[in-house]
Amino acid sequence: MSSGAAFWAEYIRRLIEETKYKLGLTDYTITLVVAKLPQDDFKMKIMAAPEYMDAVIDIDPSALDTGDEVDELVAHEMSHLMHWELHQVAEDLVILAANGNELLLTKFSKEVERAAELATTRWGKAVKKFIKDSRNENRH
Repeated sequence: MSSGAAFWAEYIRRLIEETKYKLGLTDYTITLVVAKLPQDDFKMKIMAAPEYMDAVIDIDPSALDTGDEVDELVAHEMSHLMHWELHQVAEDLVILAANGNELLLTKFSKEVERAAELATTRWGKAVKKFIKDSRNENRH
């Protein structure tokens, strides 16, 4: 791991721990994997198994721009954990509603994914602001 990647890994580990605490997710075990991600549009992604209180965050340090962006990415990915089960139920309902119709399955799946990402982005921005504000309060 390069010194730049090591820096980001440590920085993100601290952000994850802080965010876990602020969101009440301290029961989760979150593993950070630093590696080149196969899809160019991903800088960071999360996979979770809420039933085991376990998640993995993959990060591609070469795709990162600024520290502020990293704060937002971590907040966004951690926010997925707040409604992971709801997203999974929505995906299951899409499969049932499509009833074998591939066109409907594709359309409904895209809508569920769009809505989940929009909600997570909004939630992530609120989480980022909450953490930033709580840091500022602790300084005074």
